[in-house]
Amino acid sequence: MKTWCSRTVILVGIILTLVSGLSNAGAEESIISVCASTTFSDLIQVLGQEFMKEHPDMRVKVLARSSEFGFQALLNKEGDLVMAARKPTVVERRLAERQRVQWKGVRVAWEKVAVIAHPGVSVHELTVDQLRKIYTGEYTNWRDLGGAELPILLHSMSYPQDDIALWFADNVLSKADLPSGMIWVNAPDFLVQHVTVHAGSIAYLGNFQLASVFRRQSRSKVQVLRIRAKADSPAFSPSVEISQKGDYPISLPLFLFWDENNPDKRIEQFARFCTDRIGEAVGQIFK
Repeated sequence: MKTWCSRTVILVGIILTLVSGLSNAGAEESIISVCASTTFSDLIQVLGQEFMKEHPDMRVKVLARSSEFGFQALLNKEGDLVMAARKPTVVERRLAERQRVQWKGVRVAWEKVAVIAHPGVSVHELTVDQLRKIYTGEYTNWRDLGGAELPILLHSMSYPQDDIALWFADNVLSKADLPSGMIWVNAPDFLVQHVTVHAGSIAYLGNFQLASVFRRQSRSKVQVLRIRAKADSPAFSPSVEISQKGDYPISLPLFLFWDENNPDKRIEQFARFCTDRIGEAVGQIFK
Protein backbone atom coordinates (compact mmCIF):
# COMPACT_ATOMS: atom_id res chain seq x y z
CA MET A 1 0.00 0.00 0.00
CA LYS A 2 2.75 2.39 0.93
CA THR A 3 4.61 1.53 -2.25
CA TRP A 4 1.52 2.24 -4.37
CA CYS A 5 0.93 5.59 -2.63
CA SER A 6 4.53 6.67 -3.05
CA ARG A 7 4.44 5.78 -6.74
CA THR A 8 1.21 7.76 -7.12
CA VAL A 9 2.76 10.82 -5.45
CA ILE A 10 5.82 10.60 -7.69
CA LEU A 11 3.65 10.27 -10.80
CA VAL A 12 1.50 13.26 -9.81
CA GLY A 13 4.67 15.28 -9.14
CA ILE A 14 6.02 14.46 -12.60
CA ILE A 15 2.74 15.45 -14.24
CA LEU A 16 2.62 18.77 -12.35
CA THR A 17 6.21 19.51 -13.35
CA LEU A 18 5.47 18.84 -17.01
CA VAL A 19 2.31 20.97 -16.93
CA SER A 20 4.21 23.79 -15.25
CA GLY A 21 6.96 23.55 -17.87
CA LEU A 22 4.45 23.65 -20.70
CA SER A 23 2.73 26.63 -19.10
CA ASN A 24 6.01 28.56 -18.79
CA ALA A 25 7.00 27.67 -22.34
CA GLY A 26 3.71 29.06 -23.60
CA ALA A 27 4.01 32.31 -21.65
CA GLU A 28 4.50 35.48 -23.65
CA GLU A 29 8.03 36.87 -23.74
CA SER A 30 8.48 40.14 -21.89
CA ILE A 31 9.32 42.64 -24.65
CA ILE A 32 10.08 46.36 -24.53
CA SER A 33 9.67 47.91 -27.97
CA VAL A 34 11.77 51.00 -28.73
CA CYS A 35 11.28 53.02 -31.91
CA ALA A 36 14.27 55.10 -32.94
CA SER A 37 15.27 57.08 -35.96
CA THR A 38 18.01 55.42 -37.99
CA THR A 39 20.31 58.13 -36.59
CA PHE A 40 20.39 56.52 -33.15
CA SER A 41 19.65 52.86 -33.84
CA ASP A 42 23.22 51.73 -33.04
CA LEU A 43 23.15 53.57 -29.70
CA ILE A 44 19.81 52.19 -28.52
CA GLN A 45 20.80 48.67 -29.60
CA VAL A 46 23.91 48.83 -27.39
CA LEU A 47 21.80 50.09 -24.48
CA GLY A 48 19.25 47.35 -25.10
CA GLN A 49 21.91 44.64 -25.09
CA GLU A 50 23.33 45.89 -21.78
CA PHE A 51 19.85 46.06 -20.25
CA MET A 52 19.09 42.46 -21.29
CA LYS A 53 22.32 41.24 -19.69
CA GLU A 54 21.07 42.53 -16.34
CA HIS A 55 17.44 41.55 -17.00
CA PRO A 56 17.56 38.20 -18.85
CA ASP A 57 13.78 37.79 -18.54
CA MET A 58 13.23 40.84 -20.79
CA ARG A 59 13.93 41.50 -24.44
CA VAL A 60 14.46 44.95 -25.98
CA LYS A 61 13.23 45.16 -29.55
CA VAL A 62 14.51 48.11 -31.62
CA LEU A 63 12.63 49.40 -34.66
CA ALA A 64 14.82 51.80 -36.70
CA ARG A 65 12.57 54.05 -38.75
CA SER A 66 12.02 57.79 -38.13
CA SER A 67 10.96 59.95 -35.19
CA GLU A 68 7.60 60.52 -36.85
CA PHE A 69 7.08 56.76 -37.11
CA GLY A 70 8.11 56.35 -33.47
CA PHE A 71 5.71 58.91 -32.07
CA GLN A 72 2.90 57.49 -34.20
CA ALA A 73 3.67 53.99 -32.94
CA LEU A 74 3.35 55.18 -29.34
CA LEU A 75 0.04 56.87 -30.13
CA ASN A 76 -1.22 53.65 -31.72
CA LYS A 77 -0.02 51.52 -28.75
CA GLU A 78 2.40 49.73 -31.10
CA GLY A 79 5.57 50.81 -29.31
CA ASP A 80 6.69 51.51 -25.75
CA LEU A 81 9.34 54.22 -26.17
CA VAL A 82 10.72 56.48 -28.87
CA MET A 83 14.28 57.82 -29.04
CA ALA A 84 14.36 61.09 -30.94
CA ALA A 85 16.28 64.33 -31.32
CA ARG A 86 13.10 66.39 -31.01
CA LYS A 87 10.03 66.78 -28.83
CA PRO A 88 6.51 65.86 -29.98
CA THR A 89 5.10 68.32 -32.51
CA VAL A 90 1.94 70.35 -31.93
CA VAL A 91 -0.01 67.85 -34.04
CA GLU A 92 1.42 64.91 -32.08
CA ARG A 93 0.53 66.59 -28.77
CA ARG A 94 -3.05 67.16 -29.93
CA LEU A 95 -3.37 63.56 -31.05
CA ALA A 96 -2.01 62.46 -27.69
CA GLU A 97 -4.69 64.44 -25.86
CA ARG A 98 -7.43 62.80 -27.93
CA GLN A 99 -6.03 59.34 -27.26
CA ARG A 100 -5.29 60.07 -23.59
CA VAL A 101 -1.57 59.61 -24.03
CA GLN A 102 0.51 61.59 -21.54
CA TRP A 103 3.96 62.21 -23.00
CA LYS A 104 6.80 61.82 -20.54
CA GLY A 105 10.38 62.35 -21.63
CA VAL A 106 13.94 62.58 -20.40
CA ARG A 107 16.99 64.00 -22.11
CA VAL A 108 19.55 61.24 -22.22
CA ALA A 109 22.41 62.88 -24.11
CA TRP A 110 23.74 65.69 -26.28
CA GLU A 111 24.64 64.64 -29.80
CA LYS A 112 27.26 66.52 -31.82
CA VAL A 113 26.87 67.04 -35.56
CA ALA A 114 30.16 66.07 -37.19
CA VAL A 115 31.12 67.74 -40.48
CA ILE A 116 33.35 65.64 -42.72
CA ALA A 117 35.12 66.46 -45.99
CA HIS A 118 37.43 64.90 -48.54
CA PRO A 119 41.04 65.59 -47.39
CA GLY A 120 41.84 67.18 -50.76
CA VAL A 121 39.67 70.26 -50.10
CA SER A 122 42.55 71.81 -48.07
CA VAL A 123 40.12 73.38 -45.58
CA HIS A 124 40.27 72.19 -41.98
CA GLU A 125 37.74 74.35 -40.16
CA LEU A 126 34.55 76.30 -40.85
CA THR A 127 32.29 78.74 -39.06
CA VAL A 128 28.62 77.88 -38.66
CA ASP A 129 27.79 80.69 -41.10
CA GLN A 130 30.22 79.32 -43.69
CA LEU A 131 28.64 75.91 -43.30
CA ARG A 132 25.22 77.43 -43.88
CA LYS A 133 26.43 79.26 -46.99
CA ILE A 134 27.95 76.05 -48.35
CA TYR A 135 24.67 74.18 -48.01
CA THR A 136 22.54 77.01 -49.38
CA GLY A 137 24.72 77.35 -52.47
CA GLU A 138 26.38 80.71 -51.73
CA TYR A 139 29.77 79.00 -51.78
CA THR A 140 30.25 76.60 -54.69
CA ASN A 141 34.04 76.14 -54.78
CA TRP A 142 36.51 75.43 -52.00
CA ARG A 143 38.70 78.30 -53.20
CA ASP A 144 36.00 80.66 -51.85
CA LEU A 145 36.99 79.39 -48.40
CA GLY A 146 40.74 79.54 -48.93
CA GLY A 147 40.98 75.93 -50.04
CA ALA A 148 41.71 74.01 -53.22
CA GLU A 149 40.33 74.77 -56.68
CA LEU A 150 37.55 72.19 -56.40
CA PRO A 151 33.78 72.38 -56.82
CA ILE A 152 31.93 71.73 -53.57
CA LEU A 153 30.01 68.47 -53.73
CA LEU A 154 27.16 68.46 -51.18
CA HIS A 155 26.00 65.33 -49.35
CA SER A 156 23.28 64.70 -46.77
CA MET A 157 21.41 61.84 -45.18
CA SER A 158 17.85 61.51 -46.49
CA TYR A 159 14.73 63.00 -44.93
CA PRO A 160 12.73 62.13 -42.91
CA GLN A 161 14.49 59.01 -41.62
CA ASP A 162 17.43 60.95 -40.22
CA ASP A 163 16.86 63.26 -37.23
CA ILE A 164 20.20 64.99 -37.77
CA ALA A 165 19.25 66.01 -41.32
CA LEU A 166 15.93 67.45 -40.11
CA TRP A 167 17.58 69.33 -37.24
CA PHE A 168 20.35 70.63 -39.52
CA ALA A 169 17.82 71.98 -42.04
CA ASP A 170 15.85 73.77 -39.33
CA ASN A 171 18.62 75.06 -37.08
CA VAL A 172 21.73 75.52 -39.24
CA LEU A 173 20.12 76.30 -42.58
CA SER A 174 17.11 78.13 -41.06
CA LYS A 175 14.81 76.13 -43.39
CA ALA A 176 16.41 77.71 -46.47
CA ASP A 177 15.92 76.10 -49.87
CA LEU A 178 18.65 73.62 -50.75
CA PRO A 179 20.53 73.86 -54.05
CA SER A 180 20.07 71.33 -56.81
CA GLY A 181 22.77 68.71 -57.11
CA MET A 182 22.60 67.60 -53.47
CA ILE A 183 23.52 63.93 -53.11
CA TRP A 184 21.05 62.22 -50.78
CA VAL A 185 22.24 59.02 -49.09
CA ASN A 186 20.21 56.52 -47.07
CA ALA A 187 22.94 55.03 -44.87
CA PRO A 188 25.89 56.61 -42.99
CA ASP A 189 28.32 53.98 -44.31
CA PHE A 190 27.51 54.98 -47.90
CA LEU A 191 27.73 58.66 -46.97
CA VAL A 192 31.28 58.29 -45.65
CA GLN A 193 32.24 56.18 -48.67
CA HIS A 194 30.97 58.87 -51.04
CA VAL A 195 32.97 61.58 -49.28
CA THR A 196 36.07 59.37 -49.24
CA VAL A 197 35.93 58.68 -52.98
CA HIS A 198 34.73 61.97 -54.52
CA ALA A 199 37.06 64.99 -54.43
CA GLY A 200 35.48 68.20 -53.13
CA SER A 201 32.89 66.38 -51.04
CA ILE A 202 31.40 67.57 -47.76
CA ALA A 203 28.79 65.94 -45.52
CA TYR A 204 27.43 66.05 -42.00
CA LEU A 205 26.14 63.32 -39.69
CA GLY A 206 25.79 62.52 -36.02
CA ASN A 207 28.94 61.84 -34.06
CA PHE A 208 27.47 58.50 -32.89
CA GLN A 209 26.84 57.56 -36.51
CA LEU A 210 30.34 58.55 -37.56
CA ALA A 211 31.96 56.58 -34.73
CA SER A 212 29.97 53.49 -35.74
CA VAL A 213 31.06 53.89 -39.36
CA PHE A 214 34.72 54.26 -38.38
CA ARG A 215 34.46 51.00 -36.45
CA ARG A 216 33.23 49.24 -39.61
CA GLN A 217 35.40 51.17 -42.10
CA SER A 218 38.84 51.39 -40.57
CA ARG A 219 40.30 52.68 -43.84
CA SER A 220 38.05 55.73 -44.22
CA LYS A 221 40.11 58.73 -45.33
CA VAL A 222 37.70 61.56 -44.58
CA GLN A 223 38.73 64.47 -42.38
CA VAL A 224 36.54 65.76 -39.56
CA LEU A 225 36.39 69.55 -39.75
CA ARG A 226 36.64 71.79 -36.71
CA ILE A 227 33.73 74.20 -36.27
CA ARG A 228 33.65 77.79 -34.98
CA ALA A 229 30.48 79.46 -33.68
CA LYS A 230 31.71 82.76 -35.19
CA ALA A 231 34.80 83.93 -37.07
CA ASP A 232 36.46 85.15 -33.85
CA SER A 233 35.46 82.10 -31.78
CA PRO A 234 37.72 79.12 -31.05
CA ALA A 235 37.35 76.07 -33.28
CA PHE A 236 36.19 72.77 -31.77
CA SER A 237 36.06 69.17 -32.91
CA PRO A 238 33.00 67.06 -32.00
CA SER A 239 33.81 65.38 -28.69
CA VAL A 240 32.50 62.17 -27.14
CA GLU A 241 31.15 64.13 -24.14
CA ILE A 242 27.41 63.48 -24.11
CA SER A 243 26.22 64.55 -20.64
CA GLN A 244 26.22 68.27 -21.48
CA LYS A 245 26.09 70.51 -24.51
CA GLY A 246 29.68 71.69 -24.16
CA ASP A 247 31.46 74.20 -26.41
CA TYR A 248 30.89 72.49 -29.77
CA PRO A 249 28.64 74.89 -31.76
CA ILE A 250 26.30 72.40 -33.43
CA SER A 251 24.86 70.06 -30.81
CA LEU A 252 21.33 68.80 -30.30
CA PRO A 253 19.56 67.07 -27.41
CA LEU A 254 18.57 63.41 -27.55
CA PHE A 255 15.37 62.33 -25.78
CA LEU A 256 13.47 59.22 -24.76
CA PHE A 257 9.67 59.55 -24.64
CA TRP A 258 6.95 57.18 -23.41
CA ASP A 259 3.32 57.26 -22.28
CA GLU A 260 3.18 58.09 -18.57
CA ASN A 261 -0.28 56.50 -18.41
CA ASN A 262 1.13 53.12 -19.41
CA PRO A 263 0.92 50.93 -16.28
CA ASP A 264 3.95 48.86 -17.29
CA LYS A 265 6.69 50.12 -14.98
CA ARG A 266 9.42 48.33 -16.96
CA ILE A 267 9.22 51.06 -19.58
CA GLU A 268 10.34 53.83 -17.25
CA GLN A 269 12.83 51.41 -15.72
CA PHE A 270 14.47 51.00 -19.12
CA ALA A 271 14.39 54.78 -19.74
CA ARG A 272 16.17 55.43 -16.43
CA PHE A 273 18.67 52.69 -17.24
CA CYS A 274 19.47 54.47 -20.53
CA THR A 275 19.93 57.80 -18.73
CA ASP A 276 22.31 56.26 -16.20
CA ARG A 277 24.28 54.04 -18.57
CA ILE A 278 24.43 55.96 -21.83
CA GLY A 279 27.99 57.06 -21.12
CA GLU A 280 29.10 53.42 -21.08
CA ALA A 281 27.19 52.71 -24.30
CA VAL A 282 28.84 55.67 -26.02
CA GLY A 283 32.20 54.40 -24.77
CA GLN A 284 31.55 51.09 -26.55
CA ILE A 285 30.70 52.89 -29.79
CA PHE A 286 33.78 55.13 -29.69
CA LYS A 287 36.35 52.57 -28.51
